[in-house]
Amino acid sequence: MEGKMQLKDIVLEAIEKILKGKGIENIQIEIERPKNVKFGDYSTNLAMKLVKTLKKSPLKIAEEFKIELEKGESFKKVEIAGPGFINFYFKDKIFEEILKEVLKEKDNFGKINIGNKEKIMVEYVSANPTGHLHVGHGRGAVVGDVLANILSYVGYDVLKEYYLNDAGSQIDKLSKSVYLRYKELLGEKIDFIDDGYKGEYIYEIAKQIKEKYSGEKNSEFVEVEEFFKEYSLNWCIEAIKGDLDKFGIEFDNWFSEKSLYAEKTVEKTVKELEEKGFIYTNEGAKWFETTKFGDDKDRVVIRANQSPTYYASDIAYHENKLRRGYKKLINVWGADHHGYVKRVESAIEALGYGKDVLDVILVQIVNLFKDGKPFVMSKRTGNFITMEDLITEIGKDASRIFFIMRSSDSQFDFDLDIAKKESSDNPAYYIQYAYARSSSILRKSKINLDKVEDYKLNLLREEEEIELIKKMDELKEVLEIISENYEVHRLINYAIELSSLLHSYYNKHKVLIDENKELMIARLSLIESIRIVIRNILNIVGVNVLEKM
Repeated sequence: MEGKMQLKDIVLEAIEKILKGKGIENIQIEIERPKNVKFGDYSTNLAMKLVKTLKKSPLKIAEEFKIELEKGESFKKVEIAGPGFINFYFKDKIFEEILKEVLKEKDNFGKINIGNKEKIMVEYVSANPTGHLHVGHGRGAVVGDVLANILSYVGYDVLKEYYLNDAGSQIDKLSKSVYLRYKELLGEKIDFIDDGYKGEYIYEIAKQIKEKYSGEKNSEFVEVEEFFKEYSLNWCIEAIKGDLDKFGIEFDNWFSEKSLYAEKTVEKTVKELEEKGFIYTNEGAKWFETTKFGDDKDRVVIRANQSPTYYASDIAYHENKLRRGYKKLINVWGADHHGYVKRVESAIEALGYGKDVLDVILVQIVNLFKDGKPFVMSKRTGNFITMEDLITEIGKDASRIFFIMRSSDSQFDFDLDIAKKESSDNPAYYIQYAYARSSSILRKSKINLDKVEDYKLNLLREEEEIELIKKMDELKEVLEIISENYEVHRLINYAIELSSLLHSYYNKHKVLIDENKELMIARLSLIESIRIVIRNILNIVGVNVLEKM
């Protein structure tokens, strides 16, 4: 890790040094922050876990550790509690060092290099280009975007990719829908297809084509099927890009499914599987023996009419990702794709890669509520609520924070009324207000901390001040945990906890103390540190940093 050691690491290092001296290895050391500060800054139950190994009572073991630990420079005291818990109390200078690091690192505070520039691809959204994005895409979009930001923050070389399904039957259906609406606008009677795309946007595309191309000079182009397909597809891609832009999401790469066919990648990949002995023919179709890799049944990759299935192109796409040098592939999918995970893992394994190279995050659905009732559907699209509807209703910032405030593997009831509240009930407001409040305090002080030589941090001794410092120290650990388990909601939980500690502190302790300038500078330095940490979190989450609210 970069930067100074975290509090937890100081404890770990001290314990590991003693264990090494006793010849003990490969034991899991559990360290936690006690809920009650009287039990120390950190605590461990290690003595109780070592009873069998050392053949001593936990209290005796704890006493031996206590003697050694107190020889170090980091701990003010070490106490034994209950049946053998070891409680650690840090010296004041350790907390001062944490604040100094935050104030020095500023926008870089929290960055750790655990990725070592390893290449990771995060593929998310990847909605069919057949219309605007809807709220069903919103949660996965934010989960993927924030996760990619966090992975980059902790040292990985991350690529954000959108897989464009521009070669499937859905594009034919889209162009047919637009073509029929175009004919309708010309005054012709039509029989609209049962499974066609509905909604006003189909009329919008048809109207554009009519206005641009229905004159005598250009009418011959309009009758060409490929023209309708390309025009409709491009319109939808631009609509999706517009939706993503409003949502604060920008992809590094848009990968076209069509390119897999143009470059014969699908054909080559199926042939590779065939040469490895994993393809057999049955009734004219080619089947991939996915059951050899734990799937519940084999899967068709080439139909009897010799057209490839979507699965075939998906296999080719994932091999393409790996051939581009990515060591880890992270896909963010809707929960309805649960059954598809094993198929993709099977293909990756069959092609000679370890299946653990792929991680899939399954995102559960979101239910929107307004005025205590399900939020009405969008007239513009016919059958769903668009991302644009949501942003218009509550804004980008609240949308992004709400989408990741709960674990993505659980369904979420999204209350739009709460998302618009200016109170502690609204996590988005609560976190942004913590930053704005910090900024306001610093403005009122009229003190430029950059010009202060001595922050007088030794004056910060209130319990609430120490708790704030310990909470700021946790940021690196939170980011590291998320980089391992992809639970991005942990960052919002952390931000809420830090904001709560700040609000409680400010309500209890005076910061702008004209009669004690040294204490005021110390407390302003604490406020500035909190402001830095919250700003870094907001930047990772992709929401606006507001100086005033």
